[in-house]
Amino acid sequence: MRAEAERLARAAELGLEQVDQAVERVIAAVLSPSQSLPLGAAEPVSEPAVLRHHGSSMYASAAMQLYTSPQVVAAERALISVAHRRDGRRASSEAVELAILESAANGVELNPGQTALVRELATSGARLQLALAPAGTGKTTAMAVLARAWTEDGGTVVGLAPSAAAAAVLGAELGGAPTDTLAKLIWSLDHLDDPACSPAALVPGWVRQIGPDTLVVLDEAGMAGTPSWPGRSSSSSPKGQRPADR
Repeated sequence: MRAEAERLARAAELGLEQVDQAVERVIAAVLSPSQSLPLGAAEPVSEPAVLRHHGSSMYASAAMQLYTSPQVVAAERALISVAHRRDGRRASSEAVELAILESAANGVELNPGQTALVRELATSGARLQLALAPAGTGKTTAMAVLARAWTEDGGTVVGLAPSAAAAAVLGAELGGAPTDTLAKLIWSLDHLDDPACSPAALVPGWVRQIGPDTLVVLDEAGMAGTPSWPGRSSSSSPKGQRPADR
């Protein structure tokens, strides 16, 4: 931060006698509690003053103290709050079991882990729920069965992915459900009430159709920035599921 502040000060056409004071003011502002929150505590140092520079040990590296922002912390708290809610829509056990049997009849029999995953996601009522498993363990297959159970029980499914290409693949895996990028959904929700964005123009119809019966599947959610999650759902607060590799 000091190095960046000094670079900015050099480009700010300040007098030489003003640079040090300007740098200190910038650092103080950036590290203020309203802007930066330290993660963990830095290790105490006992070096003599000759081995300290601006109060820090000369042996301290640039990565010893990490920071986050109040905005990110607020977003994380909102996610945790939503994850504790169990008042979302539930698919019926009959629809879930039928979808599992249909998959087996079509030659794709779920293993016990996949079966448990589908049942839990479909019937938990969770507003936000994660599907965590290593790559290659069949999360995609399980999500396809989950989507079938959800739609056969009268619900709708929307898929989100990090890129348009990934969204197209996800759509095929979810049986042709509407899919797009998370960035597209965020932009659309931010402009939902903009009169210049008609349903047939900039905001896709599937965005306006998200409601209490919608299952939102977010693929590779670990690639999404934390502030992108909370405060972005419609008034119906659709339930989100995540088939992620980590």
